Order: sequence, then C-alpha cells, then structure tokens
Amino acid sequence: MVSLRRCRSWTSRFISFLAALSAALAFGSPAYGQKDKVHRVAYFTQLSSLAELKDRGGPEYPRPFVARLRELGYAEGQNLILDLYSMEGRRERIPAIWADIVRSKADAVYSTSQILIEGHVRESAEIPVVTAAAWSIVNTGLAKSLARPGGSVTGYILDVDEGIEAKRLQLLLEAIPRVRRVAYLGTPGWWESASGRRVRDTAQSLGVSLVHASYTGTDIPAASVVIEREAPDAVFVPGGSASFTNRTRIGELVLAKRLPCIAAFKENAESGCLMSYGADIDEMLPIAANYVAKILEGTKPGDLPIQYPTKFELVISMKSARALGITIPQAILLRANRVIE
Repeated sequence: MVSLRRCRSWTSRFISFLAALSAALAFGSPAYGQKDKVHRVAYFTQLSSLAELKDRGGPEYPRPFVARLRELGYAEGQNLILDLYSMEGRRERIPAIWADIVRSKADAVYSTSQILIEGHVRESAEIPVVTAAAWSIVNTGLAKSLARPGGSVTGYILDVDEGIEAKRLQLLLEAIPRVRRVAYLGTPGWWESASGRRVRDTAQSLGVSLVHASYTGTDIPAASVVIEREAPDAVFVPGGSASFTNRTRIGELVLAKRLPCIAAFKENAESGCLMSYGADIDEMLPIAANYVAKILEGTKPGDLPIQYPTKFELVISMKSARALGITIPQAILLRANRVIE
C-alpha cells in the first residue's frame, strides 16, 4: 500500500505542476503574449507606385515579407495592420510620409533603403526601424556598429561592400571580353558613392571607359538619351532599390538598344538583362520580417546585429544572350547558380 504521507506528497507536486502550467498558459512567452494585441507595421519603399505596391497579385507587393510575418504569427486582419508607403520617386515626399508614420504610432518600420530614413529617424527615435542598408550604414551614423547597432535602427546589409560592384564589372568583361566602353546606368548617389568610385577605378585598371547614364526616380528615358549618344558596348547596373524597382524599365531599355547588361538582382536578369550577380532579395526580406517580429515581441532594435547576405547568385539569361547573338563562355556558365532559358 502507498502511505498517506506519499499520497500527500504526490498530490502536492501535482498541484504545483498545475499551478505552473496555468501560469505559463496565462502569461505565455513574450512572443505569444505580444501576439494577442494588434500591431501596426509601416512598409516604406522608394519608387513603386502605391497602386503597384498594394496590388496583392503584382510583382511589387512584398509577398516574402508578409508571408514570413504570417509564419511567425502576425497576420493582417487578425493581429497585424500593414501600412504601405512609397515616395514614388519623389524625395520631397519623405518628410510627409515619415510624419504620417509617426502619427499612426507604428510599432515598427521596414524601409527598403536607408536613404529613406536618413535625416528623419532621429526625429522619432522611439519608433524601431528595420532597413535594407548599404555597407556605409555605420558611417552615416544610423548605427554605432554592425554587431551592436544601438539606437533605433537595425537591418541587413544588401551591398556588403563596394568590392561587390567591382566584381560585377569584372564578370561582365569575363563573359564578353570585347567590351571596352560601358554605360553606368545608375542614380547620381550611386555614381558618387564609394562603390561607384570603386567601379570607376576598376574600369580604369581594366582599360574600360565608363560613362554615367544618370537618372533619378523612374526617369529612365533621361539615361537612354546618354546611352544613345555615347554608344557603349554594354550596360552596368549598380545595386540599390532604384535598380530593383526600375528592373522592367531597364530590361526594356537594354533589349531595345540590343546591349548586354549586368545588374545586381536576379529580377533584372528575369526582366531582360544578360546577367546578374548579387544578394538574393527573396532571402533578405524574410530576414527583415524576422527582425520586425522580434521587435514586436519586445527586443530593442539596437540589440539586433545588422546581418549580411549569406547567398550570392550569378544568374545568366540565355534568352537575352540569344536575342543579342552573344555566346557565353562555358567557364562562366559553369559558375552560374541559375541559367534562364
């Protein structure tokens, strides 16, 4: 027989277990507790029209970001309000958009470019920001360091360093050795940046003439005029949100001019460029969503280290190569992560 004392001991332990379980269910972990309230997240982009951004079936809608938040327990119509903003290529709109984000009392902001928040984030340092960033995010003062950003801004480095841009130019020349004159199809900011200077230095060392086909916003026709006048052998497209958002326009331009083109994003190659080399956007947007979720659960953005891409892809469009009558060397094809037929 079991003694009365032992029964009482078991009963006491069981009651203690039930009390602990009840407390756990009542309060949950910080993550589950935070999911009970409705959170407001602002998604801020640079060039897409609001109509394109809000079109759930369109290419500009941030599906990887939204899908990852849903996996983490944050769903629109339940416990998430997602406000979509775009400056639509007009930089003067940024202060008004940022003021609206502040008025809405957003719990977190995701920005597709650090340029959108520079000069404004300090006005409302209480709002946590996750941003796609260039390698210079520490130099601009938005973060104290990559490992410990401090303050209200964190995110991920999209461009890693200016050396990636130079490597992209080298890949273009390996694929098409005859190229001697290249149009740099990019915004003035990218042309004057450290990465732009690095590309210019690399071009000079390789005996290549680099001309700037400049544009702002979505004004690709302005760059087209320069390309028509300068008659380059190829087009180089730098990184950045302008190159990504204008991918369709850029693809149409280079195909119309029958010019081989290398860009930063695989989406550029899918839109008509001959090649792309750079970080995978589809990998980075879920990372941004992970950080937004951590912030909603109570983590300070300054405690979240700024992350680097782990996946770089060389993508070659054989469809564009055939249209241009270009034969890609076998050595380059073997290095490609993906070939578009």
